[in-house]
Amino acid sequence: MRAEERSQILALTQAWTQKYQNTRWPSTHRARLKITSSSDWTFTRLRSGGTWLRPTNVAVSDQATYAGFAGELLKLTQTLENAEAGESVEMNEDILFVNLNEEGVLEFEIGCSHVGTTQVEILNSLSGQPVRVDTFWWGGINPGAENLLQVALPVEAISQRLP
Repeated sequence: MRAEERSQILALTQAWTQKYQNTRWPSTHRARLKITSSSDWTFTRLRSGGTWLRPTNVAVSDQATYAGFAGELLKLTQTLENAEAGESVEMNEDILFVNLNEEGVLEFEIGCSHVGTTQVEILNSLSGQPVRVDTFWWGGINPGAENLLQVALPVEAISQRLP
């Protein structure tokens, strides 16, 4: 490699390093979603109020056939046979929330089939051990293409450290 090429590479490296160091990264807020369902399928979607990133699966029931993100949905499924028998499955997912309006609300949708119920617990994880801040339950039947419940959580419930 010629001296001129080395000099260009060093200059580019320095420019990119400086750009990285000067970047203002958004605040992140770690929370845990604990979803328990006796339905054959359920999902939770963040509709507005922020963005969720980097989901990390903490725990999943052995009977779950799927547990994780699928596009914008946090999904949990089990066999229809198990759901009709009243069996429940559970998942725990740690998620980073960003782009939050500190004075606003996070709006979620919970969807599930017409078999069974779903419970979504939201836990604040900023102080180390997760602390439950709210629980939402859905087991009704709404008309329309999707069977949804819309719920809201104040942003401060996950953005402030709890004792």
